[in-house]
Amino acid sequence: MADHGYERYTALKTAKERTEEPVADLLAGWDGHMAFAEENPALYRLMFAPRPGSHSTARKQVFDLLVAELVRCAAVGALKVDPHIAAELILSANVGLALNQIATPSLFDDPTVSHLMRRGLRQGARPVEHRARG
Repeated sequence: MADHGYERYTALKTAKERTEEPVADLLAGWDGHMAFAEENPALYRLMFAPRPGSHSTARKQVFDLLVAELVRCAAVGALKVDPHIAAELILSANVGLALNQIATPSLFDDPTVSHLMRRGLRQGARPVEHRARG
């Protein structure tokens, strides 16, 4: 069931037309992710709630799509960290916020939090120099 959800999510992401503005596309992708979670809370929870030892190829495709968007951002100088590291940061924040909004909407009810988090990540992904993973 989770893999079916990933396939549906991936199809939505790949069907979205890219613009000449990779950062705008990335920001729209964040919003689309949050909308998918809001519109499909049970499926989203099944797809993205931590499952230790899960090796879903569909989940990896979601991650790879995000890395590809971040490579586009890096190509125009809008990303100063490794796209893989940026993807880890973004997906962790996006999924964490979405799961919290689904699980405890009374605590996570401010609609501005998503954009504040997105803005904070955007600033954090633009440091002066990249430090290698190690």
